[in-house]
Amino acid sequence: MLSDVLYAGERFDVSLTLINASDLYNAYQDGQRNFLRSNLRLISLQEICLKSINFSQSDLTGAILTQVDLRHGILIETQLIAVDLWRSQLNHALLTQANLSRARLIRTNFSHADLHQAMLTQADLRLACLQNADLSHANLIGADLRYADLRGANLAGADLSHADLTGACLANADLYQAKLTKTIVTLAELPSLSSSLPSSLSSSLSNPLAFLSTVSDTLSSCHGADFSSV
Repeated sequence: MLSDVLYAGERFDVSLTLINASDLYNAYQDGQRNFLRSNLRLISLQEICLKSINFSQSDLTGAILTQVDLRHGILIETQLIAVDLWRSQLNHALLTQANLSRARLIRTNFSHADLHQAMLTQADLRLACLQNADLSHANLIGADLRYADLRGANLAGADLSHADLTGACLANADLYQAKLTKTIVTLAELPSLSSSLPSSLSSSLSNPLAFLSTVSDTLSSCHGADFSSV
């Protein structure tokens, strides 16, 4: 069962308030926005508006929240492990230190969202919109970012090791001290990396080999990264 997989080896906080989908929706419709420290594991809510809701420190592990409007939501330190947020809107949402490991985030909109120190290991972010999102010091190890829109994103100090950025757009993204160990960047758009690198490195961007030989002082690590077809 999915619940067995999700719960295995994980600590469950019994102090969280258990809320079912119907009660949550009705309370939201009545004007309630604060659902701090709620137990919402495996909850299913689709195609509804939960704008500006506060799920901070709540547990939504395994929840199905497809095409949900969570714009300006507050999800600080929220457990979103293996959550399904396909095509959901999280523009300007606060997700500082949220755990989105193994989450399905295909075509999810995180534009201008705060994902500082968020856990996104093995998350599926294909075609996701992360324009101007704050991903500084986020853990993106093994994340699937193929064709994601990362224009203007802050990836300073982020760990992108083993991530797949094939076809992703990183124009004007900040990669200062980011880790790209064995990261795949094939066909990714990187012409604007000069905006986040010292001027002395700008001329090397047109030559991947020169880029790799000079960028090590700016990136924390790019060992084994695949810059083919950049």
